[in-house]
Amino acid sequence: MEQLIRKQLPTVDRPQSQCEHVDIRAKHMERLNVGSVMVYHQRCNHFYLAKNGGKKEAAVQSGEPLDDGCCSVCWKLRKSTNEIRDEVHDMVEAYHMQFENKPERWSPLLVHLEHTYYKWLYIDFERKNRNRENRGRGGDNNRGGRGGGRGGGRGGGRGGNNDNRGGRGEQNTTE
Repeated sequence: MEQLIRKQLPTVDRPQSQCEHVDIRAKHMERLNVGSVMVYHQRCNHFYLAKNGGKKEAAVQSGEPLDDGCCSVCWKLRKSTNEIRDEVHDMVEAYHMQFENKPERWSPLLVHLEHTYYKWLYIDFERKNRNRENRGRGGDNNRGGRGGGRGGGRGGGRGGNNDNRGGRGEQNTTE
């Protein structure tokens, strides 16, 4: 997460049109599955676009009041490490200042700020790191490769006693 928060604005080697900024922004938002429904929390004054198809989007659309204890920004701020907490607060404050009203014109700075904000808000970096670490241990679990064990992976099992007949791919334990 530190790399994301400390990432500098990418340099642009040529002028970009408003259409390019809008297209880049749309691609970022689509990749992060960010919807178009704005969520406001009265108690903390945070606001953000809800995830597409998420519970908060559905609650806002149905007119249900949001539980003030469920602000995603507050939750993510609490999870931030002490080393980057000040930088995260600065980013959140900058986002709120710039996006209190929808920008009429997009700039590389606004696109970068919005992308960083939603990437920070919606990507679980701890889970991603755990998954990456587990992938690195591939053969240590004695399951015979990717997917391993009983019927794991695609294509009917990849480890153990796979005699090209599909099936469950159960591991051969006798030799």
